[in-house]
Amino acid sequence: MAGPYEVVARDGEFRSSKGGSERDMWAAWQCARQGHADKAAEIINAYAATLQRFDGHDAPLCLIQGYWLVRAMMALPPTAEGEREAWASMIRRAMLPTIDKFDADSPYANGNWGAIVNRCRMACGIFLEDRALYQASIDYFLHGYDNGALPRYVSATGQCQETGRDQAHAQLGLGALCEICEMAWNQGDDLWGALDNRLMKGLEYTARYNLGYDVPFETWQDLTGLYCNWTEPGAMGRGRIRCIYDAAYEHYTKVKGLKMPYTKKLLDLRRKAERRGEIQQNPEADQFTVQGAKGALSKGGSGEGDLHQVCTYPAPEGAPLKYDYDVYVCPRGSKEWTKIDTYMAKVNSFTPMRSHRVSEISYCFFDFKGDVSVRVVSKKKKFRTARIRPDYRGVIANVQNDSTVQFLLFQPENVSVELDGDITNNLLVFTSKPPVSKEEAAREAKAQGREFKYYAPGFYNQQDTIYVPSNTTVYLAGGSYFTGTFAINDAENVRILGRGVARPPRGYEGAHVYRSKNVLIDGLIVNTCPTGGSDGVTLHDVRSISHPGWGDGLNVFASQNVLLDRVFCRNSDDCTTAYATRKGFSGNCRNVHMRNATLWADVAHPIFIGIHGNPEVGDTIEHLVYENIDILGQAEPQVDYQGCLAINSGDGNLVRDVTFDNIRIEHIEDGCIAQVKVSYNQKWCTAPGRGVEDVTFRNVRYNGLSPNRSLSIINGYDANHRVQNVTFEGLKINGRTIYDDMHGKPRWYATADYVPMYVGNHVSGVVFTKEIGQFHANQQLSYCSSQVDRALAALRPYDFAMMPRNIEPRTGLWNLRPASPQEWCSGFWPGILWMAYDYNRSEAVQKAAAGYTEAIAPIIRQPAFDHDLGFITINSMLKGYGATKDERYRQLALRAADSLATLFNDKVGTLLSWPRHVQDYGGHNTIIDNMMNLELLLWASKELKGDRTKSERWREIAVRHAETTMKNQFRKDGSCYHVAVYDTLTGRFIRGVTHQGYSDESMWSRGQSWAIYGYTMAYRFTKDKRFLDHARKVADIYLKRLRETSDDWVPLWDMDIPEVKSEGVNSEKLKDASAACVVASALLELCQYDVSGDRETVNGKSVNREYYEAAVNMLRDLSTDRYQSRGRNVAFLLHSTGHHPAGSEIDASIVYADYYYLEALLRLK
Repeated sequence: MAGPYEVVARDGEFRSSKGGSERDMWAAWQCARQGHADKAAEIINAYAATLQRFDGHDAPLCLIQGYWLVRAMMALPPTAEGEREAWASMIRRAMLPTIDKFDADSPYANGNWGAIVNRCRMACGIFLEDRALYQASIDYFLHGYDNGALPRYVSATGQCQETGRDQAHAQLGLGALCEICEMAWNQGDDLWGALDNRLMKGLEYTARYNLGYDVPFETWQDLTGLYCNWTEPGAMGRGRIRCIYDAAYEHYTKVKGLKMPYTKKLLDLRRKAERRGEIQQNPEADQFTVQGAKGALSKGGSGEGDLHQVCTYPAPEGAPLKYDYDVYVCPRGSKEWTKIDTYMAKVNSFTPMRSHRVSEISYCFFDFKGDVSVRVVSKKKKFRTARIRPDYRGVIANVQNDSTVQFLLFQPENVSVELDGDITNNLLVFTSKPPVSKEEAAREAKAQGREFKYYAPGFYNQQDTIYVPSNTTVYLAGGSYFTGTFAINDAENVRILGRGVARPPRGYEGAHVYRSKNVLIDGLIVNTCPTGGSDGVTLHDVRSISHPGWGDGLNVFASQNVLLDRVFCRNSDDCTTAYATRKGFSGNCRNVHMRNATLWADVAHPIFIGIHGNPEVGDTIEHLVYENIDILGQAEPQVDYQGCLAINSGDGNLVRDVTFDNIRIEHIEDGCIAQVKVSYNQKWCTAPGRGVEDVTFRNVRYNGLSPNRSLSIINGYDANHRVQNVTFEGLKINGRTIYDDMHGKPRWYATADYVPMYVGNHVSGVVFTKEIGQFHANQQLSYCSSQVDRALAALRPYDFAMMPRNIEPRTGLWNLRPASPQEWCSGFWPGILWMAYDYNRSEAVQKAAAGYTEAIAPIIRQPAFDHDLGFITINSMLKGYGATKDERYRQLALRAADSLATLFNDKVGTLLSWPRHVQDYGGHNTIIDNMMNLELLLWASKELKGDRTKSERWREIAVRHAETTMKNQFRKDGSCYHVAVYDTLTGRFIRGVTHQGYSDESMWSRGQSWAIYGYTMAYRFTKDKRFLDHARKVADIYLKRLRETSDDWVPLWDMDIPEVKSEGVNSEKLKDASAACVVASALLELCQYDVSGDRETVNGKSVNREYYEAAVNMLRDLSTDRYQSRGRNVAFLLHSTGHHPAGSEIDASIVYADYYYLEALLRLK
């Protein structure tokens, strides 16, 4: 036994314990499995008495050997008195805190980490007989918000999150998942079958690739955003097989009877390797090599030299270099270290004296693929500690001595090397994948009709501006340095490529893009690079370092469709901005996307949005996304001008639809996490902004000293200049999640809180949720409320009689139609307003609802034009009566019921739907939509007190209609015809046809939704079990077909369209969000009545689990960016279909979709 060790680590001060602890704990498990109980117990007892903690950045990976030790405990019955308690105590003090720390910090690692941690969690739960801990491991496996959860690690195709990295790590993660499934199976839980045998698909995919076959691959967008650059399967380790497949193959083929042909081939090869003695013993998993796979290890050699390469660029004579550090790089498999040059840059850094001063730092750059080691030698000072930031990138500083630190990069990163915490003389290391070659760039330019301009390595000492005209590719070779600025003015189709440096000595620019279109700048190092008045601009691998006042890094103003990808900014003012009218550029700013960036604001903000506009016009700044960003600091002393993530709406601007996603903030010297304000800062603005709407902070994490020097602030300017709908999902402060229902959390209006944060009076819809990416009804209701406000503002010029109907693609406002008997959608908008009033109790909304409802009254006073009188009345009068108890609304609804009843045909037994189409159909027609109108008759029959005969008649009509429709309008499987045609005189059923569906025999999605809703409401009023059973039948076939035909919980407009069998099935143009809204609302009612199936308690009510979860899933999908309109128009939702065969309202926002969406949210709430 090498240990026991008090502290076990893989890096840092205690890293020498790694190998010994691994051997010890592996030996304990092997001894336990092989019957050597005394020896196993000896090792366990030694560690139980000694081990205190796992340490270091890689502490979660120490749970690899921790798991082996727990498995040994599980295999042995404790013999001596108190043994079990001692073992349990060790788990609780050393292992569970490591698991908890990982959970608090995640997601930040590749998925094998999470799988390894969760594997140990499950083992601990089983040994401790801790049911909650064991269940937590199952929940994590199925639903965890980490790359190590099954759905986050293995896709439906079998590709793994780490497939693009290398094969060793992909198999490491899969092996951990297999062992989780094996343990759970032994506890009586089947995780092997989760997600349609998803783990089997991952094993088969990986086996197939490692056998040398091609596999489909898509660049993976992982949860951290750190590992999204792999564009093909990682060939490193291909053909090197870890023996992880046996238990899975045994289960899937023998227990489930499934086939795993590629895994079978691997196992056959393994048996041959065993006979030849070619199995290499390894504690985590034995290994062998498949010969012949591309990239596989060959006998006697690495076979991977071409996978690890470094490209360096010597600095030209005359470039400003700095000699504080010597930097060397060495690719994996090589023994040769290459020295690279370090340049000088100035920064205006924060000092320990709480002031700013200009200092000189160093930076260097190189490109590589594979793995590379970096060695940094400090030439002018000794140091004790080294730190490599961003911390979340997981680059470990291995201090060699008092002047040398070394670290490993397995993918390109932009990092800061800081010795003894010094940020005034640090080293920035910029790395990328190797760029496109000069020859390739020239060929592409020629093929696309662009001129090609090449700058060879050298020092270009010119203060002049270098103008780049339209249709030009400029290639800057590595080792080229410019003291001028590349100006892209009034140009189109421009590319600047290569690895040049453009840093004028005065400290500004290096490049800019003004009034231009279709521009790409890739790989340039600059002072700053503003974009103004432009469209279609991409900055990729651009690094910005500035030191003078107003040294904003990558400003964007009055531009649209701008992508900032993999950029680095350390600036003496805002790192990046989104402004409107500014510096001679005027207009809106929209569709700005920053991703995979590192920001460091020595002064001002890392991200600043909202000021600089034209208050006389009112500019809009919208559709902004900032994702996967590391923020290394803020040091801004002006209290009214702080916030790492800052929205300060001024100058008449409206800011809306902003998302901050996966933001990691490491330190705030002076400032705060966020400010979201409408303000009038007279130092910087000419007027207050118009408002801020729909801001999401998702997975924002702060680690550092408590950010209590300044408050995060959310505040409007006044009642007319408000902040609306700000959502924080999974906000973490030093590992602690902040959410509305957390224990001990005071109101957000308190200034002493966990963040801390202040929310002012002119703010609505602030929500803090624990989960990330989960659906929350209150959040969506707040969104709907703000959209109603926007729509009402747009509708002010129009009369109340003009009703919203739809919004076609690429338009932003409602198409209006006069309220009339012929306009069947007339009542939906008043109903939306009444429901919005029910939620927000807004006096303005109430007045609008009353005004629009009054416009419905003349329709009701006329004889029934057709069945749609029911829709019109239920949506307006019944919703209004429910909200106000206004007797006038009740009387009008009763009058409408009396009028609707005149359409009933006693011979047929149904209400006539379309009197105007009797001749067209050759008889009495009843459409399935008509089921929705029975609610009016059934409600009225209960409300009418003084006329029993009429009351009973209305109920009879409704019941007979439901019975007749149930008998004739449904197929055996529960799907329905849109139109049933009857003989008007005899009542004989003639045929079923479609009007809005794909064909007579197809399942038109919205028609099926009307049926589910209609029979559910029929049961609510009658308690007739026949209607409940039928509602269940039509709901079940709908859900079955939905799962078969749709990629989510929103259906295609018809479930039998030919596209179901083609790749275009998931196109939003084929969806019908309105059908999903109707069904969701119906199921939330139906789940309360259905007594079959599993039940769960929600808000004090027992509900049917299947229907409830289906409804929530529908609302969850409808509440994503895929379907919500957000800033694109004033409706709630996109992608509904009205009448596809007629070419009407296709891929549109439609008012009844919004109506039932809001109704469903209120029912859920």
